[in-house]
Amino acid sequence: MSCEDHSRMKTADEVLNRVRFDQSLDHSRWVVGFMNHDSVTELSFDEFIKTGISHHKIHYFSFCDECVWDRDDRVDNVFQSTPNSKHTIDYYLKIEEELVKKQNDRRKKEKEDKEADQYKHRYDAHHKNGDADKPHLYAIHDHPHHQPEDKPDKCDHSGHGNDHNHSHNHSHNHSH
Repeated sequence: MSCEDHSRMKTADEVLNRVRFDQSLDHSRWVVGFMNHDSVTELSFDEFIKTGISHHKIHYFSFCDECVWDRDDRVDNVFQSTPNSKHTIDYYLKIEEELVKKQNDRRKKEKEDKEADQYKHRYDAHHKNGDADKPHLYAIHDHPHHQPEDKPDKCDHSGHGNDHNHSHNHSHNHSH
């Protein structure tokens, strides 16, 4: 169905309900712009809901700093109900998902770098103090990038076929 087939723009109430009840939409990323006396005021979605301000005063909604619904400009990028609409909220959700993934990847790398620096500091301190010929006070498994090798199962798998990927629970009762 193309935008021109829609008879009316979705209302602020419909957008509010979509944001309120769609579990995939993070309320903290939404801002509501509404008429407050002689000027437009912005509040976070949750703060706006708490105020009880009449919904007919809403002028726009922003998601992740992007205006996604604007009554005056007849833009509805939540439901794509007007010809001025370029996207649906799914487009913005995908962008948000990519941003969150990049943030998580960056945080993970920062954590790994910090752990590697701590390991290097311990290593350098060990060698600086002339302890290089003494037993190491740290182990390679402490290194954040070390991946332990799979240790062979202590169970004797002979007679169990060649499948070594299954686990065995060997509980022996030696009471006589």
